[in-house]
Amino acid sequence: MIDLDTSLEKYKYVREYEEDLSISPQDFQQLLFKAWQVTPSKNNFMPYNVHVIGPDKQHLKDLVYKKCVGNEGTVDSVSDVEKLRYSKVKPRYWNIVSSDYVLLFTLRIETEPSEFQQDAIRRGITFEAMDQKNTTAAAHNAKIEIGMFSSALSSLCLKNNLDISHILCFPTNLERWNEEEFSFIERQVLMIMTVGKGKHYRRDIIPLDKDQKPNFDRIVKMV
Repeated sequence: MIDLDTSLEKYKYVREYEEDLSISPQDFQQLLFKAWQVTPSKNNFMPYNVHVIGPDKQHLKDLVYKKCVGNEGTVDSVSDVEKLRYSKVKPRYWNIVSSDYVLLFTLRIETEPSEFQQDAIRRGITFEAMDQKNTTAAAHNAKIEIGMFSSALSSLCLKNNLDISHILCFPTNLERWNEEEFSFIERQVLMIMTVGKGKHYRRDIIPLDKDQKPNFDRIVKMV
């Protein structure tokens, strides 16, 4: 008998988190460690960094929020998004401001190959995860593996009654992250994830009957 139970069924996109709940850094680091432990990686390169912005870095969360709002305005050619779209409701990126933790996933190029990787290099094998000049292939792999890491972390969070959200509306050009506060970012941002205890969800304002996934048969094609 196949067991189809999954903690991911508890997922709901969070628009705003409870701000009076705090997840201890020690507890959250355990979740991060387990996600790192169970996430596979091509040739064990893990071509990404996970920059964790915690409860004591509210000013950084506010700056990330501004990046996302500004990017929406740039993409939609709207000069003042907050005034024109969010004067009566909290912006969709308020999950960043109100979250306990914000995770910035960025591209990472390996400079310290393992013994296995060094042996392969000596045999003439080329690894895109180490190519400093052409990072397109490395970024492609990183995006896939970031999805796997964030899925593992999401499952662990939901299992422990925490909520999560993913955000892809942000500037991808590294030059748009050049403030001193973001000096820890060395390569392009690929995904943002937030963690906390949900207060308001996307589903609270957009009913399911108006916002459904494409049918299973349109997505999964049995060959």
